[in-house]
Amino acid sequence: MSHDTVEAAARFVFESKLHARDFTVVWHADEPLVVPPAWYVEAFARVAALAPPEIAVQYAFQTNGMLINEALCDLFLSQGARVGVSIDGPPFLDDTRRRTRAGSGTRASALKGGLCERGASPRILSVS
Repeated sequence: MSHDTVEAAARFVFESKLHARDFTVVWHADEPLVVPPAWYVEAFARVAALAPPEIAVQYAFQTNGMLINEALCDLFLSQGARVGVSIDGPPFLDDTRRRTRAGSGTRASALKGGLCERGASPRILSVS
């Protein structure tokens, strides 16, 4: 998605009054963390520029967790973003359903992002 598209979507939502006082933008489609943190910094700035002053815009990410690194942790924590990690049950189930291109399970990689150690509380989304 381009930053112009982010801006157009935010403008539509805010001008159409489709938002609530506490408004959350959820980044959830395929894998939202494939873009660098700087992309989100720019996207957040564009949304903030359009948000009415009485609106508290929050951010949430739904991810497979495999790309979480220090830079993304910094972004999440600086923005107070909520993070959901997709886990499909215990390792024997999760690693059967969620596999890398090389065929290995993703569970260990999904959990190594370090969010808990940095003070964030990830949520878990399970799909059966």
